[in-house]
Amino acid sequence: GADVNRRDYQNDTPLWLAAKNHHQEVATLLQKKCCDASIIFEAAEQNKEDVLETLLAYGHLKKMINNKDEKGLTALHIASKRGYLKIVTCLLKHNAEVHVKDGKENPPASDVNHENEDNQSTTSEYFQPLWSDKERSLCAGKEWTPLHYASVHGHADVVHVLIQWYPTAVDDLDVKGNTAFHLAAENGRDKVLGVLKLKDERLLIKTNKDGQSALHLAASKGWRKTCTLLLGYSQSLLDAEDTQGMTPLHLAAKHGHPAVIELLLDKGANILPDKTGLNYFDHAIDNGHTDVVKMIISSDKCYIALRNAKQQKNGSIDTPMRKLIREMPKMAKLACDRCIERQTEKSAIHVYEFLDDTYAAEGWKTTTKARDGGGKTYGKDQQLNGKAKPYTDNSYIRKQNHPLMIM
Repeated sequence: GADVNRRDYQNDTPLWLAAKNHHQEVATLLQKKCCDASIIFEAAEQNKEDVLETLLAYGHLKKMINNKDEKGLTALHIASKRGYLKIVTCLLKHNAEVHVKDGKENPPASDVNHENEDNQSTTSEYFQPLWSDKERSLCAGKEWTPLHYASVHGHADVVHVLIQWYPTAVDDLDVKGNTAFHLAAENGRDKVLGVLKLKDERLLIKTNKDGQSALHLAASKGWRKTCTLLLGYSQSLLDAEDTQGMTPLHLAAKHGHPAVIELLLDKGANILPDKTGLNYFDHAIDNGHTDVVKMIISSDKCYIALRNAKQQKNGSIDTPMRKLIREMPKMAKLACDRCIERQTEKSAIHVYEFLDDTYAAEGWKTTTKARDGGGKTYGKDQQLNGKAKPYTDNSYIRKQNHPLMIM
């Protein structure tokens, strides 16, 4: 007999044409022989609400509503990603699964049409997806729900409908432990954040598997406006640490976002090191972000940023100044120039704390106040205090690791 799933030169099946042109009797006849879920995906991708409504009126086609395509996406994933509000609403009305996560897997046995045992494939070999493989592979398999997709792509109206139908969808996590709120922040989707926060304020303090809040992700991507919005929601996010002891400030510096760094510092961000002993200045230098380094040196936080010493296995220390000398000599010169404080046209104070830090480095790591003022290494007369200790007793290491020797 005739193959009812075969497509014409325009890639249309007989059932698609019948449903599209409202030929109800023909569609009813053809659907009995159709076991191809791709027609549902196609209706969702092409934003054909009337066609989808016609198809889902048939019981065995409706059972395929939660089937996945070749990339592991359901029709609701597709419509949510595209931002097709009417399609999303239609699918929800017909009991599409909201908590389903993307990724390749075989459809449940209950979803397979048994009326035609000789052909049980969920998608037709003739079906050509409207998304490129590259586009789909960017997201598929990350265990994203439809709400994750809608949030990532900034479809606030779709987000609103999804959580209106299924409020608990806000708690669904992807493979990295991210909620939709996390992903909205990571992608700078401020309107979506507003919709989600209005539904559940607990989302503000939730962290993913890396211990990161929404502010961590927004800062790492450089979304200054989003960071401002999140801090407006909760100032407590400012110095929150992830599993590595990294704050939003560390991540903004690591990924090279000066505008976000400026914002976080203006809000009073803590400048202490992470669990590896690196502060935000270290991260900027280590990742080669010259613009961030220059901004920090030119700021009023320069001295505080320079006051960091990470102990090395051989007993020496590494500091931001040493790194600048080794890796960014032009920035090292700028930092040295910054340590000349002009008093008058003919007088200036030269700060040698960072070029001769043998004793100063120990004072940097005592207290937060030490970072603000150099600690108790030197007295008011600028003489070395009697209790001051060098960072190592090994004179050879002190000599070889001296900033002037590194030069």
